Amino acid sequence: MSAIKKEELIAKDIQYQIEQGFIKYEQKLTERTTAKNYSVSRGTARMALKRLEKQGLISRKPAAGYFVNYRKHEPLLNLINSFSNKLDYLNISQHDTKYEILRHKFIDTDKELSEKLKVLLGTKILLITLRSVEKESNGYVVYRIFLPTDKNFSTNKEEIIFNKIKEKLQTAQDADVTLSFCFADKLIAKALHVKVQDPLLSVETTFTTTSNQTCFFIEQYSDAKNTVSIMPSQIISEKLGTFNE
Repeated sequence: MSAIKKEELIAKDIQYQIEQGFIKYEQKLTERTTAKNYSVSRGTARMALKRLEKQGLISRKPAAGYFVNYRKHEPLLNLINSFSNKLDYLNISQHDTKYEILRHKFIDTDKELSEKLKVLLGTKILLITLRSVEKESNGYVVYRIFLPTDKNFSTNKEEIIFNKIKEKLQTAQDADVTLSFCFADKLIAKALHVKVQDPLLSVETTFTTTSNQTCFFIEQYSDAKNTVSIMPSQIISEKLGTFNE
């Protein structure tokens, strides 16, 4: 087997480990360790690492070694940050999208809700009903946001609630998305300006942390008869390929 062939195989194997999360973001890689792990010369290890550097998966720091650049869920994190930044535009009329909190309350999870959110029975949840309005199309999207929290959390200002949503979003490392159709109940119908029992597009997204704990759960509802701008959960599901039939 030629040195070039070894270099390619080593690079592909390390690439796989990085993309699967076995080798973590900012983890250090060295020629010496790579050579030892694959029983090759340091020259071959160096060529493999340089190949990964050209791909942008790792970067070299002088006198320190190579460090992993790739984050397994970077597309998801970028989208979360994008949605989070949009929340800064709350009720500012010059922006294209306006977000407004319709209502919020604390609830205790019963058996059905705890199973749905994948949290312990009796967990304190801040339930927020949020609506976004697209100015140009006048398209509405309603969100029901479930935040595991405690009753000591103050909800006397909308800004505090939005900051809490953003804080929870930043802890998310993975997401599971389910797309379905349902019919509008009285509350959702009023918020979306549709009739009760009108068909709706429903998107449920469960955001989880690195320890697989639910940090954020969101239900989205939009009028199935009208197309509005792409919603965050739809983008996430397309990126991750996690639509459930």
